[in-house]
Amino acid sequence: MRRLSISLPLHSDESVASHCSRLAAAHDFPTAPPFTWHLGISFEKLCNGSDPEIERYSNLTGLEGDDLKRAAIRVTGDKACIAGEWTSKQFLAPTSHRFCPACLVAEEALPPGRKGSRAYFRLHWCVSSIRSCETHDCALSDVAVPQRRHPGDFSANNRDLVLGPKMNIVPSPASPLDRYVLARLHKRPTAAKWLDAMPLDVACRLTETVGAIVRHGIWFDPKEFDEVEWSKCAVEGFAVSAQGPEGFSHFIRGLTRVFYRSAIHIGPRALFGRLFELVKDTSQQAPYTPIRQLIQTVAIEELPIGPGQEFLGIVRERKLHSITSASFGLGLGRVDLRNALRAAEVITPQTENLPDHQVVFPVDALDRVRPSARCSMKEAMRHLNTTSSELNALLRANLLFAVPGKRFGSKQFLNSNVERALNWLQALPVIGLDDGLMTSPTVAAFVSDRSPATVMKLVFRGQVHAATTGEMGFAGLVLDAIGCARLCSDGRLAELSFAKARAALQVSALTLEALVREGFIAGNVRSGRDTERTIPLDSLIRFAGTYVSGYQLASVLRSTRPHMAAQIATSGIPPAIPMSVVHTNFYQRSQITL
Repeated sequence: MRRLSISLPLHSDESVASHCSRLAAAHDFPTAPPFTWHLGISFEKLCNGSDPEIERYSNLTGLEGDDLKRAAIRVTGDKACIAGEWTSKQFLAPTSHRFCPACLVAEEALPPGRKGSRAYFRLHWCVSSIRSCETHDCALSDVAVPQRRHPGDFSANNRDLVLGPKMNIVPSPASPLDRYVLARLHKRPTAAKWLDAMPLDVACRLTETVGAIVRHGIWFDPKEFDEVEWSKCAVEGFAVSAQGPEGFSHFIRGLTRVFYRSAIHIGPRALFGRLFELVKDTSQQAPYTPIRQLIQTVAIEELPIGPGQEFLGIVRERKLHSITSASFGLGLGRVDLRNALRAAEVITPQTENLPDHQVVFPVDALDRVRPSARCSMKEAMRHLNTTSSELNALLRANLLFAVPGKRFGSKQFLNSNVERALNWLQALPVIGLDDGLMTSPTVAAFVSDRSPATVMKLVFRGQVHAATTGEMGFAGLVLDAIGCARLCSDGRLAELSFAKARAALQVSALTLEALVREGFIAGNVRSGRDTERTIPLDSLIRFAGTYVSGYQLASVLRSTRPHMAAQIATSGIPPAIPMSVVHTNFYQRSQITL
């Protein structure tokens, strides 16, 4: 095969596509693809590093095949190899025309050679993380490729540019990341041995993401960054990544500190933001696997996560516990565990006021905590004198805490937790005649349109007046149903439905209808449907403050209804509203002196 009459030297940092483009210009071809077509070579395949095309081009130009292969960007699927460095194809910028304007002006001004054959494309200009020229300390220009032009046809793409003093040259010193990438591509020693072990695109993307987090936080918006800002991020990021795993681990520890400043969920997305999105692929062949594993190792040292949990992969060990994780995993009550840790001086004054999930301590600190005595679910129900539904309401309200039992799915309760709830009940005042409409928590939940758990929370917080009938445990708990309903409606409650008014007053439907019909309580009871019959709240409260039924009086006196009736008859107090009128006896509260 005959060689071309005009030849050009191949620069040490030039791409093979650039050399072919310059050679086409030297032969007075407007673009490279027609030139290579005449030579029997595909310009597209030459740009992608095809071995047969490079061999033909070597024979035609007299250049060494090994030199041309080093100057080629070899593309295989979604991967690309540049100067012996395998990266993702997206890491390169093959679809745009990138160049240093200062280099272009200086080289095109040199005397030898035809116009368009002097300036050449540096191989490293296609690396997206390089944004400045190391020689001239100016920003690389990135312009769109003219229509019907090939991105690799460097000389043809320069033809429409205006060279000279009017060319826009933006000063921008090369960042440490720029110099690091150049050193790797030119096989020079670098100052970041830890990054050398990573693929080039992984090292650069990690450095840029770290720098962006340092400057703008974990949820930075990359769409708002220009090339100048990315260069600044590269400076900040390289200061961290160049220190190796120690510096990167220190950076990760700083991000985990947000866990101790706010009540966020312990998850890598909430802690690391964009960094999590970069490394989240958990497949074995993922390029960021070493980085992800290092982040997990640091997280295990800083956060209360343990075996079986998902945190950038399955966690295999535990070094720290929180009160929450220890309580759940070891079956210890959180209140008792906090007290035991305080007694063992594990909880310091600095962590005393932190919530349970943020009080973190070494795993071996649990060796100083004695296990608490427990009781079964049936024993807890007997001690508290509750039904199973009432006990579940206490659990849902987080007023009582269950721990795993010996059998799968079973529940146990700490004796101290049960005793604490029982002591709270015993400290309640005994119901009196001045307490008004006091009902059970179930009735109060119905009147308030809330769950029993919500009602119990309001009671334990002291937001709703509560008392006890004297009966042991929760069976004696009564509370102000009307006050609870008003609180749940933010004070906007003006009337009750017929069914809710009957439940609050604890009377039958016939009794309530008779009270309305006789004028003791205002309301509309003409309709046959309970949902359409209403009782004004003020009228119901006035009535309850003046009269008390025999049933309510028996609760106040902690007696049976027959015994209460005998006491009333002995004292000679007549009913203010007799049973013959409203189907049950009502007495005036002011007359009761028992």
